[in-house]
Amino acid sequence: MNIHTRAGSVPATPIRDVVGRKLARRLKAGLNPTHRALLALDLECGALWLHHLSRAQARALTKAAGGYVATLRRATPEQREAVKRGELALSTLHNNKAPTDQAIERWIAKVGKERVWAVFNRLTMPSAVAAE
Repeated sequence: MNIHTRAGSVPATPIRDVVGRKLARRLKAGLNPTHRALLALDLECGALWLHHLSRAQARALTKAAGGYVATLRRATPEQREAVKRGELALSTLHNNKAPTDQAIERWIAKVGKERVWAVFNRLTMPSAVAAE
């Protein structure tokens, strides 16, 4: 059995295993201030192991932005690792959304098909022809 000694003169107690759903039910049912304080102390001292939090509980605990969490959830494992290592900024990943087909069509309608076609032809022209 795991034993954790609490700070101060509080005796050592076994670590309690609490799932986020169970905690949510207890809080919703209503805990008096004494029980809330005891719960907070147990969390602080490590006498309570809280895991499998809901998305809302994890965000509330960390004060993380919902959009950033959703971006990380959609990211590939390689992108998440790059964010962890600091090689990729989360804001870059969050704000770099690929344009939809509708957005591209609106942009082409705005600048004109002829202009887009001319740029496309110039960019795809073989280099030998382009040099002449």
